[in-house]
Amino acid sequence: MRRCGYRVYLNCQTDSSASVPAVHWSRADGRSPVLYRSNMASSLQFAVNTAQYFRPKPPSLKIREEICRGAYGSVHLGELDGRPVAVKRIHRLLLEAARGQGDFEQVMTDFKRECQLLEKIDHPHVVDFRGAFCDETTDEPLLVMERMRENLREFLERIRNDLSQQKQLEVCLAIARGLRFLHTHTPPIVHRDLTDKNVMLGKDGLVKIGDLGQSRLKANNAEYFSTAQPGAIPFMPPEAMQEQAHYNEKLDIFSLGVLMLEVGTQQPPRVRLVGIGTVKEIVRRREDLSKLEEDHPLKPLILSCLEDDPKQRPDIVTVHTQLQAIVEGVDVSVLAFATPLLHVLISVSVHVYLLIMRFYIMLWAILFEWNLVKIRSDSCLSNICLYGVQSS
Repeated sequence: MRRCGYRVYLNCQTDSSASVPAVHWSRADGRSPVLYRSNMASSLQFAVNTAQYFRPKPPSLKIREEICRGAYGSVHLGELDGRPVAVKRIHRLLLEAARGQGDFEQVMTDFKRECQLLEKIDHPHVVDFRGAFCDETTDEPLLVMERMRENLREFLERIRNDLSQQKQLEVCLAIARGLRFLHTHTPPIVHRDLTDKNVMLGKDGLVKIGDLGQSRLKANNAEYFSTAQPGAIPFMPPEAMQEQAHYNEKLDIFSLGVLMLEVGTQQPPRVRLVGIGTVKEIVRRREDLSKLEEDHPLKPLILSCLEDDPKQRPDIVTVHTQLQAIVEGVDVSVLAFATPLLHVLISVSVHVYLLIMRFYIMLWAILFEWNLVKIRSDSCLSNICLYGVQSS
């Protein structure tokens, strides 16, 4: 089988150091094959599935200079069919180390998961997927996305002290819209790495969430994740920084609170690493919070998102609703009061409705019983009269 420059074949000869047949991936041009000593069936299936997903890199895809770099990979400027794109690739040293240590399948699986996840998403506030390819010359997978102008950190540095409060609110609202889409997706998507480098802005100023490399699908409402520190430390809540990490989508809400604070102050988070899990986050971040205007409309919402207890943080629907109200000039305190009041009214209405229904049921039962007694009485009276007539 040939796909994406690879030939997958089964070697049924037993290696001197292996007791099971091995699966090889061989370059079609005869370059050195890679040997996996994992289970034959699973390795072959992995090779076939991966080769089928990543299409060969088309000649129209041009990869140019690197624009940013992370621990996992790098992003480059590029062109696809003459249109500007961004190209994400795994670090070559990481791929080589993974091959040597037998972790290549896991690295490729994680990268494939990111590609498939982004491919499923279509939302104006999430970066667009443009393709997943394999570069035959370097034996590496490539994720192609729409090219954005800059990340949020670069945007805030470029426009520092010139960002109106209204624009701050609009940027935060756009992030919340993207996150609401992820969290209300079926199944929900937890980003887990929502930072100022993973929020992007286009030339038109449109704000989008990017880099889903750490994102995971949440199978059910009761599911929790246990990977410690999945994202950048300044944006992580205390429950994700413990040795026994235990968190859900409220991790993203905490990260959103840090982002809103950064947008409101136009300063990156400078929180220290001491006191995580033992000192309240609002205290740990008091230096950053002190830069925010006391009467800033975002402050109450930011403080609620930075709660240590994830159960005390609002969900993304609430955050989005309150941000929308702030942008539209609605008093959020009234909204916050009205929401529980509405719940109370609904609850009272349900109870009143049930009481009325119970009253009608009891009344119907009484009337039914009364009619039944009346019928029996009439029947008895008729029988008495009939008996009297017969006797006479």
